[in-house]
Amino acid sequence: MRYHDSYLDAQTIAKAALAFLDKHGLAHNPIHYAIAYQHISETNAQLSKALSGILDEHSPDPYEMEILFDKYISENKPKSEKSIENLNKCIEHLETVNGESGTAVDQLEHSIDQGTDTDSTLISNIISAAKTVRNAQEKVNKQLAETRQQSDILMKELETARALAITDSLTKLKNRSGMDEYLAALPDKSFKQFCVAIADIDHFKQFNDEFGHLVGDLILKRLGKLFVEELPVPCQAFRFGGEEFVILMPECNLEQAIEVAERFRIVVAHLRFKNARTKKRLPPLTISLGVTGWVKGDDIEHALMRADQALYQAKDSGRNKVCSIKA
Repeated sequence: MRYHDSYLDAQTIAKAALAFLDKHGLAHNPIHYAIAYQHISETNAQLSKALSGILDEHSPDPYEMEILFDKYISENKPKSEKSIENLNKCIEHLETVNGESGTAVDQLEHSIDQGTDTDSTLISNIISAAKTVRNAQEKVNKQLAETRQQSDILMKELETARALAITDSLTKLKNRSGMDEYLAALPDKSFKQFCVAIADIDHFKQFNDEFGHLVGDLILKRLGKLFVEELPVPCQAFRFGGEEFVILMPECNLEQAIEVAERFRIVVAHLRFKNARTKKRLPPLTISLGVTGWVKGDDIEHALMRADQALYQAKDSGRNKVCSIKA
């Protein structure tokens, strides 16, 4: 996507995009901003149509925004990478051709040095031409080196953009798109025993309302770090938006998965937070978890629905609990 807005137009659109995010309670992160900007500027008709369909029913949540971003904005990344790969191949070919011509010039100069009976004027002209070719080769080599450097920078920027697109900016956990990539990369043996859990912070909305979103964000960051520190390998957590997290547990049967979830629940229950401004201790934080099994071939959405049902059982039975449903 190329933008051709003037400075003033871009400034106006940017303000409107931020107002759009505020209106719908969406964080000012790169994914949400890109969607809002393209929607407000009317530069992505398919995106606007899909977003308008959601807006007709409700304000989009972060999960829906990530789906829109993946489908209508980030889908051209593989093409960009392919273009860079083709550029690198072209550079390699030019370097090869340039090297071969340089060798030919070297051989020509050597032959002239060895000759004794050739007309001196002809030799002088050939030497002059050879020097001209060599100077041109040096310029080409310099340009090729600069082009390769730019190509490497572009590839690194693409890799960074891809990492940002699959990572939750607040908790640094992978998001839904990151989970899809994670599943696609897993070897088949990981699916012989596989469980899925959904974790949800208890009464988090009331917590945010009472102590503020900044405190809520700090808690989410701490939980993100805790998932990384406490979950056993190869289990991995992903943030699905709000206070909801998904835990994938390859090579775990249901009994083992329940044990992993229970241990994590206890760790969270022992966390203690203090208000930095008032120095007062905040109320205990707890989470509820729903666990289920999953077999490859079954749609992951079905497993997530079962885990969500188990989560609601945990919520309905008092919260701060782990409930499970068999696959």
